[in-house]
Amino acid sequence: MFNKKLQATVNINNDGTFLSNNLKELHLEYYIVENDLIDKEQSYQGKAYGVEIVKKELMKDNNTYIEHKLIENIYCCEHKMEKLVEKLAHHTVTPVGLSNVLEDIVGIF
Repeated sequence: MFNKKLQATVNINNDGTFLSNNLKELHLEYYIVENDLIDKEQSYQGKAYGVEIVKKELMKDNNTYIEHKLIENIYCCEHKMEKLVEKLAHHTVTPVGLSNVLEDIVGIF
């Protein structure tokens, strides 16, 4: 079974400083994903937690572009996952950078 829960959001209005001139707003959503983990070799059955980041770009021409990245089974502890997602949101990590950031933080890739 797969569950996902919205943990944090970041909304950025484009003031022309560092985002494309065509971009009006950028919305990031950070989800904790939970699924059942069964490891027959280790005789383990429990929950595993991962993260999904969804990026929505609202353009000045009213088009919307959506990008997302899901990485499952990072931790078996929900509290650790919550702390990790807080860090990702605080540092405005986007889907394209998620794998590299997780590699630096938890060394899973």
